[in-house]
Amino acid sequence: MRRPPAAPNRETAPAGNVSVIVAELGAVRCRWCNDDIEHCHESLVIHAVGEPLCIDPGCVVANEAHHMVIACGDFGCGCALSVNDIAETA
Repeated sequence: MRRPPAAPNRETAPAGNVSVIVAELGAVRCRWCNDDIEHCHESLVIHAVGEPLCIDPGCVVANEAHHMVIACGDFGCGCALSVNDIAETA
């Protein structure tokens, strides 16, 4: 779910404990939605090479405002594999 860009007086969602976030996602509506805090319900992928990238191509919120953060190597991203290959040959 994408939210419009924040107005200057809105706060950005804080980084949180994953178990708390998962519990909130299972609720009828998440706490960040209830508090009208700008955030994204999609996952932010932290790539081994390059910039972090949200799986929602239209996402405009800060990296810290994502419910889930995943390392790209956890699902076999090519950039993580190439970094490991480089490290092994060095």
